[in-house]
Amino acid sequence: MLKRILLAHLDPEVEAELKKTLSHLSVDLDLEPTQGPSESFIDWRSYDVVFCPPELAEVRSILAASSGAPPKPAVIAASRIPEEKEWVDVLEAGAKDYCAAPFEDNQIGLILAACA
Repeated sequence: MLKRILLAHLDPEVEAELKKTLSHLSVDLDLEPTQGPSESFIDWRSYDVVFCPPELAEVRSILAASSGAPPKPAVIAASRIPEEKEWVDVLEAGAKDYCAAPFEDNQIGLILAACA
């Protein structure tokens, strides 16, 4: 099944690299709107996976906004530089996974498969 993915609030370098990797996979990719409806109108639950920065406030905000009736998206923290403490912190905050550049097709593919 085609996963619907949103890239939200990411550093431009991280977003560009993730877009490149995700373009090799069978996904429906959306970018956070830069114009039009504000973020408060994003239906986070309409996505299977949301990639966001590893800041705890970002992870918690998306998890809170998507709480309630299922389905809830899997929140994946994506970073430019891998940090072990960041990884542990976001998982404890409720993120499904954490990844850092360079993003490889098989790495992201495994993460998406685990979000079933």
